[in-house]
Amino acid sequence: MRHAPLAAAMLAWSAATNAAPTDEDPPPVAPVRAIAIMRNGAGKQVGTATLVNDPGGVQIAIVVKGLPPGRHGFHLHAVGRCEGPGFTSAGAHFNPGQKPHGPAGSPQAHAGDLQELVADSDGVAVVGFIARGVTLTGGPAALLGGAGTALVLSAAADDGKSDDMGPRLVCGVVTRR
Repeated sequence: MRHAPLAAAMLAWSAATNAAPTDEDPPPVAPVRAIAIMRNGAGKQVGTATLVNDPGGVQIAIVVKGLPPGRHGFHLHAVGRCEGPGFTSAGAHFNPGQKPHGPAGSPQAHAGDLQELVADSDGVAVVGFIARGVTLTGGPAALLGGAGTALVLSAAADDGKSDDMGPRLVCGVVTRR
């Protein structure tokens, strides 16, 4: 399998971010986890995203297949609904801080701005990262509260300036696991 080294690296990264306890540490608390089953406009499952609460935000690991090769915008959306084929039911980008759209990780970015996914020549995208400025529990930046949230993958690359990344290709509702 071509993606085995990347998957192994993602598992190692996840393990490294969870340091071993010491005698002075309080008993471990199970992290809050969520999942998003990623589906295309026809409703077919094409991937899975796992989300884990982290002190720096939310760890997201995603594998998606069946994409056009190349760069794709990837965002959190403000409504936990994924009605195909266009996924407009997911609403606008998740933006509890009312910030403008910007490059993922920049101070200008809103909470829904995630790093792009890059699909290889076989249409497979695999990535793991920490989404900063969001949480799975409590407060306005909680992905599991209110109307819920969805992860949406767009047809085109994200220029970090406009919200126009072409049609929404894949969507998954973030649900507690």
